[in-house]
Amino acid sequence: MTRRFGGSGQPPRHPSAARLSDISLRHLNAFLAVADALSFTDAANRLSSNQPALTRSVQRLEEHMGLRLFHRTTRQVSLTPAGEKLREELLLLLPLFEKALRPESTGTPLRLGFSWLLPDVWVHDAINRFEEETRVRVELKGRDDIGAGIATSALDVAILRGHAHRAGIRATRVSSEQYVAVVPNRHPLAARSRLDWSELAEHTVIVNEAVGPVTEGDWGVKLPRIALRCHNFDECIESAAAGKGLGVVPELALRRTVHPSVTFVPLRGGPRVPVSLIQPIQGSHPLAGRFVRIAQEILAPGYRRDFAPGLRHARPLAH
Repeated sequence: MTRRFGGSGQPPRHPSAARLSDISLRHLNAFLAVADALSFTDAANRLSSNQPALTRSVQRLEEHMGLRLFHRTTRQVSLTPAGEKLREELLLLLPLFEKALRPESTGTPLRLGFSWLLPDVWVHDAINRFEEETRVRVELKGRDDIGAGIATSALDVAILRGHAHRAGIRATRVSSEQYVAVVPNRHPLAARSRLDWSELAEHTVIVNEAVGPVTEGDWGVKLPRIALRCHNFDECIESAAAGKGLGVVPELALRRTVHPSVTFVPLRGGPRVPVSLIQPIQGSHPLAGRFVRIAQEILAPGYRRDFAPGLRHARPLAH
């Protein structure tokens, strides 16, 4: 038994009854998915959609063209001659259309700012995927004050540890990191495998005032004695190495050889460092938001990372 066409069972209306603007890439991709799978159920799974929505998309395309594109029975789906012709044409035209919308390069690289060590893995994945999808190069720019770089449009996107307090900046929180203590090698605490956050109040500490995330509200009831206030992470580490006090930096330092004269000791029970991607509200690179969305997708639950030589690429887990 042949399925009824549309809700009324009437044959497709003439193309002049529908405007071309009523048809989108969604309808065309739905048709191609069914044409390849010859199954509405399999095509819906491939597109992460559902069968009723896919059926409506195909019916809308058939109504617009005034042609049947599929023979559909309760057991089988097959292409009509009109469907075969449309499939052949779309396989040629859609790649050209997608290429036109995604030129080889905008000629303007995306400037990604950072103030200290880049977070592991996900930033590399985001850069590789962004460059692969957009053909736009990402340039890494190290700056002490990345907020100022964004505010003055010297940067397009920046990785911020802590909180953005400047006007004209859009911040998207993407992850968080734990803290570790920066302890001079000759200090007794350097031999510890772990410290409690509250123990820092018994010692002199170094605060990274310019870009560091630690504020007075993070210390709790008892405040440590502040030895000095630095303007970047490197000053904080060098000051700790010189014996000025204990520093506090993100846990990424545990996995990098940063300085031979200090030991990085994990901290337990303290606040976490919020990590955000910031961009200017006005005058941003046209693809800055695309980079932020890619980073969010890579960091979302349900993604796995496939590592191939020369490429790190994250993709959704198969269900």
